[in-house]
Parts: sequence; C-alpha cells; structure tokens
Amino acid sequence: MSPLGTAAYRSETGLPPLVARAVAAAERHGFAFSCLPEQGRLLRTLAGGATDLPR
Repeated sequence: MSPLGTAAYRSETGLPPLVARAVAAAERHGFAFSCLPEQGRLLRTLAGGATDLPR
C-alpha cells in the first residue's frame, strides 16, 4: 500500500481488466492507497505459483 499508489496506475498500460476496474473504482471513491503497480506485479507472480503448494 502506498499513499500515491492509485495515481501510479495512470501511466500504466495493458492492465488486466480486473485491475483496471479496481483502479477505476479506487479513483471514483477517492481511495489513494492502492499498492504500487510493481507490488501488484509481484503479488500476481506469487499468486500464480500457489498452485504448486503441497496439499
């Protein structure tokens, strides 16, 4: 989370549709504290590997 996280997405292109919708909702509601795009990419990478966890 970053105090300028939502604004950092203004220059981003090619966002996944769900991320673009979340950023638009954050902007509509005046929420400035989204994670930075770099943090979002890290979280996406980490979540993508979650399918390999032992059961």
